[in-house]
Amino acid sequence: MAATTGPYKTRDTLSVRIQETMNFKRKLNKKGSAQDELEGSLEQATVELEYLRTHNTELAQLLESLREKYDILSTDYSIVNEELEIYKELERAVSSLSPQGSVSVEDFQTLLQHNKKLELALSSLRKVCEDAQESKAKTIELLNTKTSEFADLKESYEALNQRLEASELVIGQLQEELEISADLRLIIEYLTSENEQLQAKVSELTQSSTNRALFEESKDLKRKLAEGQSPNDTRQYEELILETKKLRVAHSQTSLSNGILSDSVKKLSTLTERLVPEEFKSQIKLIKLLKKSHAVVSSLLLQMQNFPISSLKFEACLSLLGLASSIELLECAAEFVHLNEQQDHETLEQAVSELESNLEKAMTRYIPTDIFTLDLSFAVKLIQITDEIADAFTTANSAHAKYTYSMFEADLSISVDVAKHISSTYTRDITALASVNKELAEFVSCGEALRAKAMSGKKQIIERPDEDLKCHIISYPRSSFISPVLIGDLKKIESEVGLEEDELVEIFSAPSFSWQDRMRLVKDYSAELPARPEFETQSHKSVYHVLSSMTREQIQETATTNPMMEAQIMEKTQKD
Repeated sequence: MAATTGPYKTRDTLSVRIQETMNFKRKLNKKGSAQDELEGSLEQATVELEYLRTHNTELAQLLESLREKYDILSTDYSIVNEELEIYKELERAVSSLSPQGSVSVEDFQTLLQHNKKLELALSSLRKVCEDAQESKAKTIELLNTKTSEFADLKESYEALNQRLEASELVIGQLQEELEISADLRLIIEYLTSENEQLQAKVSELTQSSTNRALFEESKDLKRKLAEGQSPNDTRQYEELILETKKLRVAHSQTSLSNGILSDSVKKLSTLTERLVPEEFKSQIKLIKLLKKSHAVVSSLLLQMQNFPISSLKFEACLSLLGLASSIELLECAAEFVHLNEQQDHETLEQAVSELESNLEKAMTRYIPTDIFTLDLSFAVKLIQITDEIADAFTTANSAHAKYTYSMFEADLSISVDVAKHISSTYTRDITALASVNKELAEFVSCGEALRAKAMSGKKQIIERPDEDLKCHIISYPRSSFISPVLIGDLKKIESEVGLEEDELVEIFSAPSFSWQDRMRLVKDYSAELPARPEFETQSHKSVYHVLSSMTREQIQETATTNPMMEAQIMEKTQKD
C-alpha cells in the first residue's frame, strides 16, 4: 500500500508543478500584453508631448507677439492719455485766463494753432539735435578711423624704420665689400701689369738665350773648323752661315717693307686730311676708327682658332662675331651720317668712342695665350646700341639686311658647333641617348641649311654694292638667339667633373634639352627672310659718293680752266 502511494504522490506533485507553470505563463503573457500596451501608450504620450511642446512654442510666440502689441497699445494709450491731459490742462489754463470764464471756439482754434507752431518748433529743434548728434557720431567714427589709420601708419613707420636700419647695415657691409673689391681690382691690375712685364722679360731672356746658344754653337763650329774637322762639319758651318745671311736679308726686307708701309699709311692719312673737306673730316675719322676696330676684332677671331674647344671659346666667338657685325653696321651708319641730324652724329660718335675705349681696355688686359683674360662683356651693350641706331638712322636697307643676316649666321654657326661638340664629346657612344643623338643630327642638319640660306642672302647683297634692297628686312634681336642657351647648357655639363653615363642620360633626357623646340624658333624666323631679295637703285648717297662727285666736279672745273690759261699764255708770248 505504501509502494502504491509513492508514484501517485509524485504524479500529483508534477501535475501541481505543471499547473503552476501554466499559471505563470498566463501571468507572463498578461505582463507582456500590459508591457506592449504601456509601450504603445508611451509612444503615444511621446508624440503628444512633442505636439504639445510644438504647440506650446507657438503659443509662447503668439503670447510674445500679443505682449508686444499690448506694449505698443499701452504706449499709444499713454501718449493719447498724455495728450488728453495736456488738452485738459490747456483748457483749464485758458478757462482760468479768460475773464468771462468760458472760451470761444475761435480762441481755442488760435490756441491750437499756436500749440502746433510750438510743436513744429520743438520737432525742428529735435531734428537739429538729432542732426547734431548724428554729426557728432560721424565725427567720433571718423576720429576712430583716423586713430586706427594713425596706429597702422605708426606700425608701418616702425617697420620701415627697422627695414631702413637693416638696409643701412647691408649698405655699409656692401660698401666695405666694394672697397675691398676695389682694392682687389687694383691689386689684380697691378699683378696683371707685372705679369705682362715679366712675360716680356721672359721673352727677351728666351730670345737672348737662343741668340747666346746660336753664338756658342757658331763659336764651337769655328773652333772645330780651326782644329781641322771633317768636311761635313765645314759644310754644316757654311750652311749655317748661309741660313743666317738669308735670315738677315729677310729681316732687313721685312723692316724695309714695314717702314715703307708705315710711311705710306702716314702719307695716306695726311693725304686724307688734305683732300677731304672740313665738313666731312669728322665723318671720315669715325669710319677710320671703325675700320681699325674691325681689324682688331678680326685679328681676335683668327686667334680663337688656337684655343681648345670649350664653352668659353664659343662665348668669345659669339661676342666677336656680334662685334664684327655691329661695327660693319656702325660703319655704314657713319657713311650716311651726313643725312641725319647733328644729334644723331653725336650719338654715333659717343658709341664709337665707347667701343674704342672698351676694345682698348680688353686688348690691354688680354694675354694671347690665355682666353680667360679676354673680357668682351661690353659686346652685349654695343649690339643693343647698334640695334637702336639701325632703327633710328637713315641707312641703306642692304646694310641693315647684311647686319641681320650676319647676326643670324653667327647664332646658327655657334649653335651648330656647340651641338656638334656635345654630340662628339658626350652623347655619341651612349646607347640610351640614341634619340638625343638623332635630334642632335637633325638640329645640325637644319642649322647648316638655315645658315646656308643666310649666307646666300648676305652674298647677294655683297655682290650688289651699288644697289639697295627694296624692302626692309625684320631684325633678328639678340633675345631670339639660341646659341647663348646652348652655351649655358654646355657650361653646366663642363662644371660637372667626371660625369657617369647614367648622369649624362639624366641631363640630356631633361625637357630643357629639347633640340626640336629650339630649332623651331629659328625656323619661324627664317621663314620671314626673303629667298630672293629684290634690289633697286640706291636712293641715299654715302659720303664716298658725295666726295667722288665733288672730286669729279673739281676735275671738270680744272679741265675747263686749263685751256683758257694756255690761250692766255700763248697770247702773252706772241705779244712779247
